[in-house]
Amino acid sequence: MTRLRTIRGLPDADSAGTLTAVLEQLFPAIEEGVTAACLARTSDPFSFVIEHLKRAHESTRSGRPPTAPNRSQQAPSRGVRPATSPSQSRSARDDPIQRAVAAAEAAAVEDAGAGEATPAGADRIEDERSWLMGSWLGSLEIGVDKRSLTDLIAKEMRAAAGLAVGGEAAELAFVRSLGRESRADGRAAVLRLLGGPLLEHLADAVLSGAQELAHARTATANELQSKFLDEAGFTMGFGDIGTFFGGLEQLLGPPSPQLLETMQHEHCDVADSHKPFTPPNYLITTTSCIEWSFVNDPEEGLEKSTLDGVALAAWPEEMVSLADGQKRSPRTIASFEAEWARRDEKLEALNDWPLQKIEFVGARLYTGPLYLKYNAVLRGCGIKGFMEKKWMELCGGNKYTTTIHVINSAVVKLSKLQKAEKVFRGLTGGVLPNSFWIPDEQNVRGGCEYGFLSTTSDKVVASTYAASGGKAGIVFEMSMGMVDRGADLSWLSQCGCRCPSCTSARPLTPHCPMAPDTRTSTRSSSRR
Repeated sequence: MTRLRTIRGLPDADSAGTLTAVLEQLFPAIEEGVTAACLARTSDPFSFVIEHLKRAHESTRSGRPPTAPNRSQQAPSRGVRPATSPSQSRSARDDPIQRAVAAAEAAAVEDAGAGEATPAGADRIEDERSWLMGSWLGSLEIGVDKRSLTDLIAKEMRAAAGLAVGGEAAELAFVRSLGRESRADGRAAVLRLLGGPLLEHLADAVLSGAQELAHARTATANELQSKFLDEAGFTMGFGDIGTFFGGLEQLLGPPSPQLLETMQHEHCDVADSHKPFTPPNYLITTTSCIEWSFVNDPEEGLEKSTLDGVALAAWPEEMVSLADGQKRSPRTIASFEAEWARRDEKLEALNDWPLQKIEFVGARLYTGPLYLKYNAVLRGCGIKGFMEKKWMELCGGNKYTTTIHVINSAVVKLSKLQKAEKVFRGLTGGVLPNSFWIPDEQNVRGGCEYGFLSTTSDKVVASTYAASGGKAGIVFEMSMGMVDRGADLSWLSQCGCRCPSCTSARPLTPHCPMAPDTRTSTRSSSRR
């Protein structure tokens, strides 16, 4: 109290009752002073707060606005509210908007560190992890039909105008007619359209989004990135623009012209051919040589196949509980003739070559356990360290060069029959590299996925997989285009009945993120 009494003009505080009254009067002004001192980053915050209290008290007694602080202690004008009377401060604490402004100011101080807070409305040059209100408002989805805010505004404007007709011509004529009015009449008309129910519906939509955001475990891409760095087992590896233009030949070398013989050699006559392996999502213990026979000679190949030196009594199958008909079963190549012929007809209509038998074999091999080895090769040859070690352990240095070229040919050819649509891919256990957030010298973000991509048109399937590891999960939302479509391999897949909505994309597919979606604990990123 000795220091408090040095403030001239304050009432005597000898009694407990008076002291309580004084503290109640001072508390709002102290809050204001502490906030201003934090923003000012003054070297003597206590003196700064005392000066603030003096000005607040003088303005209360005289009714004049508070005087400016000493220049050496003055806080930056940006983001600092002027000193107010205790009654004004008390009402400000009861105002949700003022509480939100205070939270924003405190967050700006913490975020700025040694620098200054960015003023509202100023241009910001930041990477794509930045969370900004405008981007958030644009991401809101309203109602069961997932309307955007702009869709909601358009709907309410039509309703307010009593516009009974719709379509491009009618709505364009409506807006153009408004634009031809005088500024005063046109502005008055637009204000009438934007009033009433529209504001209420906008308020409901924004508040619902804000409540979801307030209770989310993580809300911004930065928060998610920090969470993922804590939980992720690795940083994902992607190639750059040189990787894309170099293609498979730069990565693996050229294929052999003796396609069938070389593919058989790559699966049956090299170091890893008879080494058992078990893919995590199939739980089928098998070998490369067994898988070659399963696809090429399912009727007689079983008799010649061994696993760990023991003759097989049945083809290896999934060691997980699946419904009837969902486990893979052997099929001869001839049994696919009807489905195959339909696709060849469509390819011929596009003036393209039909799917060759060797391409069919490669694609069907890829839809089984061997996908693990093929992707291990592609990522191990492109990414040093962990991925390279995994490839060497799994494949013993075998590159499956000709096989991967043939599979790529099949995927590219069949992708021409694929309808362009939005697809999703779930990943678990990894975090995106900085190249997805910070543009390079050509103002490009993203990278090239080394391996084949398996995607689904069902977002729930991708999200479930992304969350299955219990750690960092990412969902890629991808928009197919003219030349970057995936191929539907379900008709020839070893597990076609389990993945009817799945497509596969070729290796070295570029991923160019459009915007992070931070409404859930897994992150989405788009590719074009």
